[in-house]
Amino acid sequence: MWQCVALYDLWISFLKEATCQPTQVRTFERWMDRLFDGTAPIEDDMAKDVDFFVRDLVSHKLLGSIRGKMNAFSTRLCVASITIINQMVAALLVADEARLAKWSQIVVADWYHSPFQTLGVSLARANNFLRDDLGSVQLLACVQTQSCVAFLRMPRLAAHILFEYLDVSKRKASSSARAASAAENRTLLW
Repeated sequence: MWQCVALYDLWISFLKEATCQPTQVRTFERWMDRLFDGTAPIEDDMAKDVDFFVRDLVSHKLLGSIRGKMNAFSTRLCVASITIINQMVAALLVADEARLAKWSQIVVADWYHSPFQTLGVSLARANNFLRDDLGSVQLLACVQTQSCVAFLRMPRLAAHILFEYLDVSKRKASSSARAASAAENRTLLW
């Protein structure tokens, strides 16, 4: 489960920060609904969906470089998805030169130039890195309030993925509650 969550969270956080065409909003909402109800496609299909969304984006801080890679490697499948993962991880690892070098050597390697580097192999390498080499999470303190507050120390990349996962989980719970209410009212709200 962790493996899918990490890549999905990177794609979702990229798309949430983007400005898209009004016609794409409903498509993105349906995509998110599929994630929420557990019918999300496998990673390879998700990567194809992300590439579809990127083609119609209006703006994002990484969009120029992503489209540059898409143009340069137009014969490769899912270049946008791989580039999004690569650029977001690289941006989040910028202060950790050793992990960034490992990411570049092991995960990115020669994916863009090698016809033998398939999408599945690249996603598997990214998953393995995010699972095994993300860095440690340390529990610094746990404070009892009316609930419980924990203070954690973790690398920036781990924090980004954790908070994106929590945000998606919160939206999923909120969406489920609205869907239950909507079923009673015979209206559909996201």
